[in-house]
Amino acid sequence: MIEEWQIELLLNIDSTWRSRGELCKHSDTLRHMSHHKVVRFLTKLKNEGLLEYRKVSNKRSEYKRAFEFPAHEGCQS
Repeated sequence: MIEEWQIELLLNIDSTWRSRGELCKHSDTLRHMSHHKVVRFLTKLKNEGLLEYRKVSNKRSEYKRAFEFPAHEGCQS
């Protein structure tokens, strides 16, 4: 079962590389969540192939969505 905070975190993930702190920054719910709980969920998404992961430094990791959505051909002006 997916929880409300997990949906909120998924909505914050896009094609830009962001750290866990940047993903949780604009949400009171996510900011007050346990660091380990959020990282565990991000790791689960990474293992399922939904997120790309890179280690920037010893203390900073970044995540982004693994798939790009194609531009819709009919919406171009």
